[in-house]
Amino acid sequence: MARLIRLLLSTLPLIFSVLAFAFSIVSTTSREWSQQTTYSSQERVTNWTAANALYTIYRSPFVLCSAYIVPSTTNASDSSGNDDDPIDPTFGVNCTNFKPYGFAQTSCELAIAVTNDTYGQVGDARLCQQIHYAGNFAVAGSVFLGLGLLLTMGMFIATMHVIFPLRRKQHNAQHPKVEGDAAASKAAFTENTVQGETHERRQRRFMVMSSINLVLVLFLVVGILLTAVAQFYGVLAFIQSSVNNADFATKGGNKTQHGPWIQGRALSVYATLGWAFAGLAAVGALSAWRLPKWDRVL
Repeated sequence: MARLIRLLLSTLPLIFSVLAFAFSIVSTTSREWSQQTTYSSQERVTNWTAANALYTIYRSPFVLCSAYIVPSTTNASDSSGNDDDPIDPTFGVNCTNFKPYGFAQTSCELAIAVTNDTYGQVGDARLCQQIHYAGNFAVAGSVFLGLGLLLTMGMFIATMHVIFPLRRKQHNAQHPKVEGDAAASKAAFTENTVQGETHERRQRRFMVMSSINLVLVLFLVVGILLTAVAQFYGVLAFIQSSVNNADFATKGGNKTQHGPWIQGRALSVYATLGWAFAGLAAVGALSAWRLPKWDRVL
């Protein structure tokens, strides 16, 4: 029963750490940090539903999407032939991936760096700084959560080796019994020596595993903090600092109108699940494995 409980306690941190790293990677690479939906100019704001949307564009630290009109659908009319009530053209969405670094190669650049703004990546210094911070902190958080996952896997394997040892009780089988007082004294000396060596090995194993557990928990905590900071900068960049985010309708007689930029699933759900599972993994690691004894270390 004790082995079963220890096995369960060692499995939970591994499961939570895998989930934390998976959601962190999905959040970092996803395009759905923020999204903006465009509706027909014939629809009122009260009818702005998913069924009436023309298209939805997305933006993240490394992905930038834009809409385009599908050919042969421009200036289409309804079946009655009334040009005063035209049918909206069909739109498509094209997304471009950008590098996390490099001059004129990121998803947000100053006008001096991009002479031809083909992808709409030009922004002011404040917007680009916040986007770059969000992406860099997200990548750093994923790295630390990945390191925490590797250490958790190592601790799990070491724990399995302790719970289910591969070799045991081979010493007595290899040496035949010898009768007499001399044999008894020799056996007692050998047993004491083996017990002493076993105690030393246990002490060394405890120090190594407890130190690894400490580093593991620190990696997970740092990953949690970095992911939370990435979310903070993501909200600033893609919600608060987005251009014309307060405008619910375009001006100048355009046929389409759009809603505001809002948080996507990657920013509001995936990233949150990433650091939440990382927190559970850290708590599970503290419950399953011990930390170093500071009085002995110091």
